[in-house]
Amino acid sequence: MSKLSESPLVNIIKTLFIEVDVNHNGKLDETEFGQAMTQLGLAKEELESVWKSVDTSGDGELEWSEFLAACVSLPLEQLDSSAEIVYKMMDKDSNRAIEFKEFKNFLVSHKFNIEDNDIRKEFNQIDMNENNTLEWEEFKCKFYSVFNQKYDPRYN
Repeated sequence: MSKLSESPLVNIIKTLFIEVDVNHNGKLDETEFGQAMTQLGLAKEELESVWKSVDTSGDGELEWSEFLAACVSLPLEQLDSSAEIVYKMMDKDSNRAIEFKEFKNFLVSHKFNIEDNDIRKEFNQIDMNENNTLEWEEFKCKFYSVFNQKYDPRYN
């Protein structure tokens, strides 16, 4: 099994895909995609170009495989947007720091089959400054590593 398919962050992206699929047909249309991305901070001006880049089949629907492939091959600025979406989903109190409780509740509420001690281990690996919260920069580094990208804060 590949590093990518084993990643909890890929499962989070899958969860995002499912939540955005309002009509539950297993595909996203441009409206579903656009509404979700706008709510999560993507500028309306960017929607059309992002949609064209992710709808690789050109059929007006976005399947999970297209969505995942798009996330894996995103240019850095779009990878930033994806990381921000996932971060906002976890940061329930919007204080720009994910506490362990938020991290765990997110994983549990999305039915990840992960033992408590494994959740703590994952959290601790991301929490590089060991302050028991995941700040944006720490989360972003982990998010990038899942997609085999090196995050360089100079380009933030």
